[in-house]
Amino acid sequence: MKKYCLLSVFTLLMIGSLQAQLTFSTVTLNGEELSTVPRYSWGIPIEKKVKGKKEILYAYGVTANNFGFIYDDAAGDRHKHRTWSIGPSGGIYFGIGKKLIVGASGTASYNFHYKHKIFPRGERKDKIKNVREWFSDRVEPFNLIPRFSIGLRDKFVIYGEYYLTGMFNPDFTNESGVKPFEEFEITRFNIGIHTDLNDKFVSNDKKLEPENDVSL
Repeated sequence: MKKYCLLSVFTLLMIGSLQAQLTFSTVTLNGEELSTVPRYSWGIPIEKKVKGKKEILYAYGVTANNFGFIYDDAAGDRHKHRTWSIGPSGGIYFGIGKKLIVGASGTASYNFHYKHKIFPRGERKDKIKNVREWFSDRVEPFNLIPRFSIGLRDKFVIYGEYYLTGMFNPDFTNESGVKPFEEFEITRFNIGIHTDLNDKFVSNDKKLEPENDVSL
């Protein structure tokens, strides 16, 4: 099953309808920085690309994203937190010369599903599905993520993203009257790759082949 899932992700990336990304994070609890692990995830953009004047391309639409991070607590247990979110996305891209693209874009999305898994002592076979909630108040409702991109017109684009919003809701109170996320401080950024500009960013310098004159 995992093999087919990875194959599907690779196929979507190659046809330009998926963004693959690696999330790096810092997690501090009560002033102590915990050990973190980069987390692979993906986004699914549904965007319209519009060619503007000169070397400009506009993008707008919606994107679904799988956001999260991984850390080990003081006891050596591994925690994986993630949300599924969706919201408007868009940006502007500029052609530089005949090969390069640079762009500024971003996403503002709503977290509609949250999951927390625990791996005691880091063992996957002992996985505990601690929390799975729709529209959870354990996390902040919205994400605001600007992006900078650079790449090649006819191949792929690499991007960097920074989360301006946190993930945990510090005001969340559990059944015991405790605020479990109050002392967390988290920063996150993504490095990713996508190909959804392929065949859409056409250079104005491109010349059309002359038509053959077949008139009698």
